[in-house]
Amino acid sequence: MIRDLSLPIEKTGEELAKDFQGTIDWISKARIYQSNGKRVSASFMEPIAAQMNRGSIPAIVVPRSGFLAERVNCRVLPTNEGLFDEPGDVYIDNLQASSLEPGTAAIVLHASADGAWLYIVTELISGWIPASSFAEADLETFLARYRSANQLAVVAARADLWDDENNTVYAGYLRMGSSLLSLPDGEENGGAYRRASLPGRSPDGIYIERIVRIRAEDVTEGVLPYTPRHIYEQAFKLLHAPYGWGGLFGERDCSQFLCEVFSTVGIVLPRNSSKQAQTGTALVGFTKDADPEAKKDLLAAGALPVATLLRLPGHIMLYLGTANGEPMVIHSTWAYREPRGRKEIIRLVNRTVVSSLRPGSGTKKGSHLERLTTAAMLVEPEPEAVENETY
Repeated sequence: MIRDLSLPIEKTGEELAKDFQGTIDWISKARIYQSNGKRVSASFMEPIAAQMNRGSIPAIVVPRSGFLAERVNCRVLPTNEGLFDEPGDVYIDNLQASSLEPGTAAIVLHASADGAWLYIVTELISGWIPASSFAEADLETFLARYRSANQLAVVAARADLWDDENNTVYAGYLRMGSSLLSLPDGEENGGAYRRASLPGRSPDGIYIERIVRIRAEDVTEGVLPYTPRHIYEQAFKLLHAPYGWGGLFGERDCSQFLCEVFSTVGIVLPRNSSKQAQTGTALVGFTKDADPEAKKDLLAAGALPVATLLRLPGHIMLYLGTANGEPMVIHSTWAYREPRGRKEIIRLVNRTVVSSLRPGSGTKKGSHLERLTTAAMLVEPEPEAVENETY
């Protein structure tokens, strides 16, 4: 699996404090609401800003390495309180950066004033996590595990884990794209299961390895070959999977969907849609202001199916190709607007779906096709890897 977490992470105290202040300023000015329906205010922000403990940041930040011992919500601020787009809306939480899987490698740069939160950097995201979920490892041990060649990649939509050889003690699950370490002679139950290890946390917070069992069909040695067929298969394993903003409820949003799919072939995408849209090569001639029919023609003529990411403000999709002249995509989506008389209604989807780019047609904002801003093509699969495949 491609690793892009540079170590050691170089961050001055001034840079970190500036990052924190930028986050505080953004949240303070945003038109978002607390769970009680009140707009975010100084009374909400002041104690959280104090928790960020900016006064204790040293001139040179000394990073600590380790792993997550459980699935956690990575937060924009050190709080579990949410800030939402609308009063009464508890689904789009602006303080939810991402959910992170057990075993995720992380670098700690700072701690909250009460020590209950840690500010971390991972391959995908940075933010605050509960300190109790982090297992610290010395740098040598950390790098040995992080860069180990004995990786098992989860290729199932959801892979169950078991603590015992009879598979009767449930140990949770891992989502697509997660990784474990394979163990020598790890086959059990006639090869139907694999023994593997996953980072855990000792009572004093130190990293340990725990042994788990996982179905052999749910993992692959290393990563899958990067072929169109594998991307199609991995994406469609998540078809109809529930939507979860920022990974809330153990699910996935539009950008995390892409992260999970492409991680199975060793491609680590950024966590948010705006940065994902900057990955790869822009489709020649494609502009956000182009006529919708011109956009369709450009996609049909030059976009690579299952290797082109299509973005509109706040959303990103994977291009599948065309059907009857219509561009088709697979994406994890919450909802879209459609006209209803003189008004517009919100049509809830809350799933990973295959669709055209027609949703939103006739509304003030326009259809997905009209709103497309970017067509970003990732690295093309090797021709020899796919020359005998048909789609």
